Amino acid sequence: MKKRISGRSGLEVSAIELGSDDLREIDTATAKIRMQGARLPEALLEMTGR
Repeated sequence: MKKRISGRSGLEVSAIELGSDDLREIDTATAKIRMQGARLPEALLEMTGR
């Protein structure tokens, strides 16, 4: 079921309901994504103190 609800700033957003099959499909697809690279450039990471 899809419902349209009004968000702040006059933007429209859609509220959707996901079933267990949908969530399983999303989980399977995202498991195939390989992360690479740094979260931020080194200079910015140094600014955070981490």
